[in-house]
Amino acid sequence: MMYNDTIAERIGKRIKKIRLYRNMSITNLAEKVKVSSDLMRKYEKGQRTPKDDTLQAIADVLNVSVLALTDPILNDEVRIMYALFELNNNYGIDMVYTNDKYYFGINNTIYLDKYVKEWSRLLDDTDTAKLTEWELNFPKYYNEKDDIEKRKEELKKKIEKYQEELKRLEERQ
Repeated sequence: MMYNDTIAERIGKRIKKIRLYRNMSITNLAEKVKVSSDLMRKYEKGQRTPKDDTLQAIADVLNVSVLALTDPILNDEVRIMYALFELNNNYGIDMVYTNDKYYFGINNTIYLDKYVKEWSRLLDDTDTAKLTEWELNFPKYYNEKDDIEKRKEELKKKIEKYQEELKRLEERQ
């Protein structure tokens, strides 16, 4: 468990986990990030913390979001409770206690709902590699700008359709 680890150790464990998942040697990762193998070992062991630009370079080489490497700071019960408070306040997440288990519900917020539905679908899928890829690359799979552009294209098509219909109606007069 990572409860008592330092931030550097938690980041290092994540780097190593993803590097191994990607079947990459520490030397290969270090070369691609343009740091020494010794320094990369120190990062993985939590003896050094990568600077922001180096952390981004590591994330890029591993093809993950930098968020997959950084610490969400939920390493004790108090911080978890504050995270749950924030989730409730910001997203309307509520909780039900049934049969000795807690269940959390998410009120329909466009993006969070989409993310959680996909996560739930992948949790039910027997292909754990898909889930792992999704988790490691989140939020790369979801880009709000892409969603906005997609919606704009849909609206443009509808506008064109309505303009054509309006033109046909005007020609009938």
